[in-house]
Amino acid sequence: MKQKNWNVGPEETLDPNNWESMRKLGHNMLDDMMNYMETVRKRPVWQHLPEQVKVNFSKPVPEQPQPPEEIYEEFVENVLPYPMGNIHPRFWGWILGTGTVMGAFAELLAASMNTNTGGGGNHIANHVEKQVIDWIKEMLGYPQSASGVLTSGCSAANIIGLTVARNAKAGFDLRREGLQRAKQRMVLYASQEIHSSIQKAAELLGLGSEALRLLPVNNYFQIDLKALRTTIKKDRDKGYRPFCVVGAAGTTNTGSGGGGSGFGSPAPTNPGLGGAGGSGIVVVRAPNAVTFTAAPGTNTVSPVGSCTVATFTVSGTLTVS
Repeated sequence: MKQKNWNVGPEETLDPNNWESMRKLGHNMLDDMMNYMETVRKRPVWQHLPEQVKVNFSKPVPEQPQPPEEIYEEFVENVLPYPMGNIHPRFWGWILGTGTVMGAFAELLAASMNTNTGGGGNHIANHVEKQVIDWIKEMLGYPQSASGVLTSGCSAANIIGLTVARNAKAGFDLRREGLQRAKQRMVLYASQEIHSSIQKAAELLGLGSEALRLLPVNNYFQIDLKALRTTIKKDRDKGYRPFCVVGAAGTTNTGSGGGGSGFGSPAPTNPGLGGAGGSGIVVVRAPNAVTFTAAPGTNTVSPVGSCTVATFTVSGTLTVS
């Protein structure tokens, strides 16, 4: 019997063709980026993007590989000089914060391990995430039984927070039966200054943008509590089911937060309260669940009525049962 030839050729790999030349390139990148961050004050905050640079980003997909050194050279020439400018001390154009040297190093370490905390198994990434969540729980005074998940930012955090509120306050097993079984239309409330991710979340959750009641603000760009009370009452009289009030702990436009000390009092029996804004906070309290999501803000937790408002300096979601 003729034996088959199982030789399939050389191994294919994503490893560098030359480890030493790649190591040299990596050292050059590190030195360049350290110099870039160290000398940021010597450069303008922002500069106009020339047309001759823009055309480099309208080319067809390359069919052949490029040497890594050439790719990095293109980055230095066409990308690095034209940032939004948020790492500059004089950047005041938007809500974005700066980065840090250690943050850049951490990105390198994380990308080098390229791990996944979604998978099972007893690997270290799961323990690192659990440690971060435990620290947040400790600083916020949450019980050890609380669980959580870190998110990519406020948009992801907000949809998780509103999902918790929707499911907990639907009045039936929404996760199993779906929104089509709802006997009442579910509605939620926020100010006109709220972050756009709240409307997107309402749409993605099947509530529809019409279910989001956008209310006027006062002279401090905080939600008008009188209008909130009135709108909740009207909706209840119409047979709707209010399930969440979204408060801003730092809006994108002005940095204004919440509705003052009376934010939790518009409806003492209010089903839930959420917060979202430029600083990316969402807090939802419902029977059997509290969900916390946050991004840069003040490190505070304050009870308001039957709800809790918190801001913190990371993005994530905590659920307390």
